[in-house]
Amino acid sequence: MLTHAWAVLGDLGTLRPPGGALVTQPPLLAAAVPFWLPVLARTRHRLDDAGRCLYLFLAAPLPDLPAVGVVAAGRPAAGLAMITGMLPVGVTAAAVTWAWVNREEREALAAEPGPGDAHCANGAFTSRSSTVGTAKPGR
Repeated sequence: MLTHAWAVLGDLGTLRPPGGALVTQPPLLAAAVPFWLPVLARTRHRLDDAGRCLYLFLAAPLPDLPAVGVVAAGRPAAGLAMITGMLPVGVTAAAVTWAWVNREEREALAAEPGPGDAHCANGAFTSRSSTVGTAKPGR
């Protein structure tokens, strides 16, 4: 986030690096990779579902702070473009949350015994296809 603030706000003031975007864009790309690793990568660094949701929802408003500075500096079109450019963080946060909720619901439904399931007296589970202990029609 600090890299993003430096690249954006430095462009407005005296912190502008010589070379402009050729100097600021590579550090932004280099900072974006570790930012997205805990969310997207299937490595040991990936957060669990709750952690990814929290991470993204807490991170979503932070990139907009430099955009507020750009708008305050009298460049509303650039600020709006920056805020729009940050939409993938919010959209990803919503998608991760939705996937987590759906996964939790599927797991809860799979754990519940269904209408044809039966439990033995000792608590052991018998499957729906089991015919042990069922009455035969016509007998």
